[in-house]
Amino acid sequence: MLKSYIILPWALTVTVAGCGYSPVTKSNGDASLSLMSQSTEAPLNASDHAAEMQEQAATLDPMMQDVVRASTAKGAMMGAAVGCGLVLLSANNSAKCLAGAAAGGLAGGVVGNNAGKRDATRRIGLVSANKLTMNIRRSNDQVDDIMISLRDTLASQEIELANLRIQRDAGKIAAATYDAHVQTVMRDRAELAHALTLSAGKAQLATKHLQEASTRGQTGLDWHISATSQLERDIESARSQISLL
Repeated sequence: MLKSYIILPWALTVTVAGCGYSPVTKSNGDASLSLMSQSTEAPLNASDHAAEMQEQAATLDPMMQDVVRASTAKGAMMGAAVGCGLVLLSANNSAKCLAGAAAGGLAGGVVGNNAGKRDATRRIGLVSANKLTMNIRRSNDQVDDIMISLRDTLASQEIELANLRIQRDAGKIAAATYDAHVQTVMRDRAELAHALTLSAGKAQLATKHLQEASTRGQTGLDWHISATSQLERDIESARSQISLL
């Protein structure tokens, strides 16, 4: 009987302790760590925003170069097509003309030119429209990201400069410190504006290439011409928002 009295309190203790214990599973632990990291993560400052913007602008440039490359007619074929009658060729003589012009130069082009003028029934695609479409859409997405980031970057820089002006006027920082920071912001903005100007120039060049291909007879480029023109306007719009203070 004494033995049972001793065991009973021990059993109650274990039961109560078990009810109060809540084990941390791996998923719960991960969630807790995630919440902690979110709460302690520092917001981006003006310098971080500027660095992010520079990276995005640097990413856009090769994308726009791809657009230019895809909008450019292949060199030898372009010359051959022009020689063969502004790419309006007869079904019977087009192959002979293009082969002759591409391999032998002007002579084949002249022969094909005459044939093309007599019976123009087929058009040659000088530009890969499908590849160009993909490149334009990728560039559009990147420009959209830049437009969003640019707003945040300029706003953070303005806030930071305003705070520094207050500290300067209150004598908490030297005027030279404030001036140095202004110069840094101006340099970052100038570099960003230059990068966007180059990208806008590439969009303009792509539009010119497509217009030339269209005048030489390639059809189905209306959307592409409109899209590259819009790309240029969007990039210029982003560029125009950048004030050099």
